[in-house]
Amino acid sequence: MKLSTKNKKPAGWILAIALLGAIVTSCSKSSTVVAGGGSDSEISGIINDSAGTPAPNVRVRLISSDHVPTIGETYDSTDETSTDASGVYHFVKVSSGSYNVIGYDTLSGRRVCVRSSLVQGSDSVNLPNGVLADPGRIVVALPDSLKGSSGVLYIRGSENIVASTGTLDTLIIDSVASGIYASLEWLTTSGSVTVVLENNTTILADSSTVYPALFKLLFIGWDSVLKCTDVLGQEVTAMGGAYNICNGTTASAADLVGIDAVFMTAYSQLDSASLAYLETCSVPAVVSDVNLQIRMGMSDSSATDTTLTHAENTANISVSDSSHPILTGCGYTNYQVVNVMILTPPHGLAWGEPHLSTAMIAAEGVVSPNHCMIYTYETGDTMVSGTAPARRAGFFVKDATLLTSDGKQLLRNTIDWARGKR
Repeated sequence: MKLSTKNKKPAGWILAIALLGAIVTSCSKSSTVVAGGGSDSEISGIINDSAGTPAPNVRVRLISSDHVPTIGETYDSTDETSTDASGVYHFVKVSSGSYNVIGYDTLSGRRVCVRSSLVQGSDSVNLPNGVLADPGRIVVALPDSLKGSSGVLYIRGSENIVASTGTLDTLIIDSVASGIYASLEWLTTSGSVTVVLENNTTILADSSTVYPALFKLLFIGWDSVLKCTDVLGQEVTAMGGAYNICNGTTASAADLVGIDAVFMTAYSQLDSASLAYLETCSVPAVVSDVNLQIRMGMSDSSATDTTLTHAENTANISVSDSSHPILTGCGYTNYQVVNVMILTPPHGLAWGEPHLSTAMIAAEGVVSPNHCMIYTYETGDTMVSGTAPARRAGFFVKDATLLTSDGKQLLRNTIDWARGKR
């Protein structure tokens, strides 16, 4: 079920904003100087319009990813600049830290948020190109503990904040540049209590994100491989969900509190105790790492990764069971070849060899019907080793940034199946 709604504002939106007071979309000074300080670090990049053409005269602000916006504050010339005729912006003497670069085209109203990695020392960081898009919004239903109280609702690491006098139970933060921010937080008027409502708050362009989410997913794995916060997290948000990230070497029951399903990868990062726990974990799981599929008893040990070579430089799967709930509504037929991934060596498709009694949904296109790209076990099903303690799915993704639109749809469907919605 997709909750992102295009070009539709929630009922009572205008009234809500009037009662709340002005939504402050002007940025706030962080507590430390982020640019123009004593460091030799630099941050630069390019902002394009939706057609891919460099966008001149875009207002650009450098904001610490840990920044807490406040009403009425402004930025000075060291933290704010404009793109030149080639769409280029440049900040110098940047203090050590991680940042969001927020671009705003005052003519079109379009915005962009580009995240930086950690900047330190004399780093010279050239960020990926940002693309202007219509801003998004987040509709927040306050928990019972905060209803009737006065305070401010804000997105940490952004320039967006809204004040409440306690008369409304639902608040709206509008005109937010699409991107992934540190957290959604509430601060009481007295400033004595801060409540973190959600971590990894994801805002989609020209869409409404809803809090609280309909479900919560936990990503377990090495983020630089999975790219979960860049692509998979946005897919989960578009489904009306939220997510946490566990990308260290351990995973335990404490990480799974309030989690509806997990998405696992990066076997090599997890310690033996975590692996033993995940094998018998009763939370539904989608597993993309081949070695982890083997360790969890889902796949035979002959499974591996494969790099396909096609003339069109893509990677395909062949539909094995078009009647499976994961494929419902896709319009596929058995043996149909579906392009799911843009192949960029050394990235390829992950596959497993599950128990013969499992549901084999899609196999490696052209090469082998035994190399399963998508397969599932119901709770209690016999696996290669043991029985499934909860729903388990093997899924082909290695680098989510290379998924095609069909690949993303299959990802969403597989997650929905795992959490019992298909």
